[in-house]
Amino acid sequence: MINTLDPAQSPALGAALGLAGETVLVTGATRGIGAALATGLARLGMHVVAVGRDKERLDALAGAEGLSIHPVEAEVTDEAAMAAAFDTAVSVTGRLLGAVANAGIAFVQPSIAFSAEDFRKTLDVNVVGVFLTTRLAAERLPEGGSVVLTSSTFSASAFEQWAAYSASKSAVSMLARSLGAEWAPRGVRVNAVGPTATLTDQNRDYLGVPENSAGIVARIPAGRLLEPEELVLPFAFLLSPKNQMITGQTLFVDGGWTLP
Repeated sequence: MINTLDPAQSPALGAALGLAGETVLVTGATRGIGAALATGLARLGMHVVAVGRDKERLDALAGAEGLSIHPVEAEVTDEAAMAAAFDTAVSVTGRLLGAVANAGIAFVQPSIAFSAEDFRKTLDVNVVGVFLTTRLAAERLPEGGSVVLTSSTFSASAFEQWAAYSASKSAVSMLARSLGAEWAPRGVRVNAVGPTATLTDQNRDYLGVPENSAGIVARIPAGRLLEPEELVLPFAFLLSPKNQMITGQTLFVDGGWTLP
């Protein structure tokens, strides 16, 4: 049984975590994990600035439940566009509590055939985009603010045909460690969440077929794939200002994949 957060209980939980009424910016919010996080954090009572490249999807997300979701179209590798997105986020309530650097891409193919162009594009979005998002957030966050990065179990263990993605996510986890240490004296925390293979709308048709996902599921002791909604609480926990001594960590949400 998959026990996700009950929307009816979300406002009370958001208040308990110190998130209710606060503003957070979420990148990669057009679909998948990002859309689930934007919706889930808004249900917790947060004002969510949802950033992505598909304005139509962002508008649909913002209008779905009457939640406080503010769509902003921007590309994470465009520093000027992202700076404007953060200025929008600050304008919602006058201050920004946190950011989620979630936007990412993946090319899955044999590495012997992987082009330099696709490798650079992977690093540009998954590493440079994450760094820019994190730095722009840190410039605006108050003491007690938090940035949470989306890493992956692929940052900690190898899987065939995922070399570029795995390398990029290893860099994301190291960014969390490095920036977490650098900015701790300022009271700004940086952590990461490392999901296992997740049944997003982009890959559900493929991974939802047992013969396609069998090799991945076999490496997960819990014996199943992750649902995007199961990530809302881990991200909320790390965003919470109640957790001032947690920084530089990668929290793996993986059913035991990364256990030795």
